[in-house]
Amino acid sequence: MFNKPVAIPQSQPAPMAGLASAFKFASFALRATIVVLSTLLFFVTAVVTLPMAMGNRTLVILSGSMAPAIAEGAAVVVRPVPTQELEVGDVIAFLPSATAQIPIVHRILSFRDKDGVRFFTTQGDANHTEDRAEVALPPTAWRVWYSVPLAGYAIQFASSPLGTLLLVVIPSLLWLYRKAGGAVRRLRAAP
Repeated sequence: MFNKPVAIPQSQPAPMAGLASAFKFASFALRATIVVLSTLLFFVTAVVTLPMAMGNRTLVILSGSMAPAIAEGAAVVVRPVPTQELEVGDVIAFLPSATAQIPIVHRILSFRDKDGVRFFTTQGDANHTEDRAEVALPPTAWRVWYSVPLAGYAIQFASSPLGTLLLVVIPSLLWLYRKAGGAVRRLRAAP
């Protein structure tokens, strides 16, 4: 006879709502990752390609011998200059021997001319002694124009198989997937 209050159960979120929320977050995280990786790819491409288009070269610094002026992992852009224009204090890139494949980036300490050939004594800023041998450069040498800290690490990563996969292959496949999905939606919507 008395109406007892009936407790109405609180509705709990459906399991699908949690899944949809997780999917939204994953989608956002994927888009953010693509933006970050695309930005990194653009940066690496700009640092490497633009100087080369202007006749310069980009080198990755593999050691700390020029620290603190140029830290390990930096990218340096070097410009061609006539060897006769090099001065004491210039930072140059050179091959230490005829068989060397990796250039050294060191500062000129002194030079001397002998029989029409200019010989340079160099040293890394962080090294305690000058380089063992003087170096004779070709008529055109490479003087450091500027350096970009940490960019060398990005260049090395982008050049690796994993970097190529993450920075080129996967973004390209995602772009194609997105374009294909748009084309399929347009086809389905067509009368």
